[in-house]
Amino acid sequence: NGRLMPRFRFTLLLPADEPRIERVALLLQRQLIEVDVDVQLEAVPLAEFPRRVRAGQFDAFLNELVAGHGLNLTHHLWHSVPGSNLFSTGYTGANAALDQVRDARSDAETKAAVDALHRAMFTDPPAVFLYWSEVSRAISRRFEIPRDDDRDIMSSVALWRAASP
Repeated sequence: NGRLMPRFRFTLLLPADEPRIERVALLLQRQLIEVDVDVQLEAVPLAEFPRRVRAGQFDAFLNELVAGHGLNLTHHLWHSVPGSNLFSTGYTGANAALDQVRDARSDAETKAAVDALHRAMFTDPPAVFLYWSEVSRAISRRFEIPRDDDRDIMSSVALWRAASP
């Protein structure tokens, strides 16, 4: 492309000895250099990786996140209160909505809080999510859920109803 220096450069922290993550990192590095973004990969030992991430010692990091039942993991990952989250990103865009979810005391309050959380994370995303691996979901028959094959079932939690006996 004739340019001597990339316009932008950052270091991407990733856990060492994780072949799937390394493949994604290399693919990302190759794709971004095409638009003059130089991604320097820093693979650190698996034991060091979580410490560095929790301490916020990264420009960016690449790792797989696991979805969990309920919103506890979402709260721990993205609620920015020192010492309470899994890693230090400085993201505060969903703090008020996450507090609203935590404090909800009725189905109506929970529905409104989850809707507020969805809006907050849609308008001010906490991260760039690059890929999603294969996922399977199991929902109890105690719930009636809307059918929509075009999206993840978890996006319709607010519409679930108790099944008729």
